[in-house]
Amino acid sequence: MAYEVGEEGFRRLLGRRGAFATLFDLWRDWRPSSAALPPPSAVDPQALRRILPQLMLLDVLAADRWRVRTAGERLREMFDRDLTGRELPDALPEELRSRAAATYGPSTAEGLCWLALALYVRPGSRRRLHYARMVLPLGQGGGEGAMPVVTRLLVAFHWRVVPPLSLPLWELLESAELPARRRDVVCRPSAPVPAG
Repeated sequence: MAYEVGEEGFRRLLGRRGAFATLFDLWRDWRPSSAALPPPSAVDPQALRRILPQLMLLDVLAADRWRVRTAGERLREMFDRDLTGRELPDALPEELRSRAAATYGPSTAEGLCWLALALYVRPGSRRRLHYARMVLPLGQGGGEGAMPVVTRLLVAFHWRVVPPLSLPLWELLESAELPARRRDVVCRPSAPVPAG
């Protein structure tokens, strides 16, 4: 179950700094004044250069299909392969396919911003994985109550393994139990309100 919050509440959850906060602030700055979503053409790779390793850009093929346009270096570490050019959810390990569809699907259909947080624990070990994924829709429309048309998803990932890990992250995920804790938070963006 995802908790729905307003745009300002979503922003507060991201904290003061860090890749997610930076990306969400850029995403909001890229929106035209009359639309709920920024168009894909507004994305500025130069502004993203410090967080590109943690990003994935998906082209929407259908309500439940996405092609990886680009995937950062950290994602190659996570999956032990490059996902660029591959279709999701099929290119993901089987255990992650339904989870990806459960977040990317509503973000595509409704133009939702999605923050997924999870804590995984490896059985018989003190090893823990703190995992976060933020999905930001790109597209057109969505102003004045109209439903936006999502054409791309900008996805950011962050994870931290405690204690540090020397094997690929995917091996830890394969052997972990279901998340000990999980929280999903969404917000429904709306067109910015003009100042004045």
